[in-house]
Amino acid sequence: MKSRLRQLRKIRMITTRELGEATGIHHSTITKCERGDRALTLEQAIKLADYFRVTVDFLLYRDNNKNDLRFTNDLHEEIYNLCALLKRKDLEVVKTLMHSLVKSEIGSDKTSLKNHAAES
Repeated sequence: MKSRLRQLRKIRMITTRELGEATGIHHSTITKCERGDRALTLEQAIKLADYFRVTVDFLLYRDNNKNDLRFTNDLHEEIYNLCALLKRKDLEVVKTLMHSLVKSEIGSDKTSLKNHAAES
């Protein structure tokens, strides 16, 4: 069984060292966990799940439901994977663009936004 941690890291196209720097977990610990030589502590699992925006259960294979990645269709997954490759400042640009698109689509009224989300 492949490591879910490794899969998520590869989607982001980052090294164990980069992941370690981002989470405060030593890169050798990440490598050992990916190989199955070491288990994550609860604190480490929470940090990694937060970093990848998944649940701890999904990270640890306790739940294989892709909804834990909050995908509702293949396009959402593709957008997630593309965004995972971007740096923080570029993600902010994408976020601003998406907000602009939503506002032009349904108007800037927050009530309309909530109604639109409920209809989807």
